[in-house]
Amino acid sequence: GSAESGAMYFLTPTRMDALAAGGLLAVAFRSDWLMVRIRRVAPVLVGLSIAVIAVITSKLGHFRPEDALTVTVGLSANTLLFVAVIALSMTTNFDGRWRRTLRHRRLAYLGQISYGAYVFHWPVMVLTAKFWRFSHFGFFASQLLYWMVTFTVTFVVAGLSYRFFERPLLRLKDRFVT
Repeated sequence: GSAESGAMYFLTPTRMDALAAGGLLAVAFRSDWLMVRIRRVAPVLVGLSIAVIAVITSKLGHFRPEDALTVTVGLSANTLLFVAVIALSMTTNFDGRWRRTLRHRRLAYLGQISYGAYVFHWPVMVLTAKFWRFSHFGFFASQLLYWMVTFTVTFVVAGLSYRFFERPLLRLKDRFVT
């Protein structure tokens, strides 16, 4: 049921693979030898992860944590995808266009509101799915539209949260230094 899928999605023991992957990448970053090897396999992991997510989405008709396949295989593929992208970013020469891209003010702004996006993405996904009525566009168009709406609403809410809640609180942090 819904409670079990929520527990599978949210509880730390069920997402330990993501925590372990992030921790291993942080440890590997201290070793040039490991990072060279990770750099070699990262593009393969990106492609493999995207393929697994695409197959699951095609098979189920969506990529939501109500299904055991998404939770057990799909979210792990999602973890591998982002670990591989981060590894590629960490091992890429930061001169030129890549450096300018990563330092772009809009991308920096996304970094500022990322915690809000993390906090609000789930309620936005649930509410969007609950009221979603665009299946007459066909599967892929409906999914694309669903994710565009979900991302847009998530980042608008995260931006508002940052502007009116997080940033004012961040300005107060120096007053509480011991």
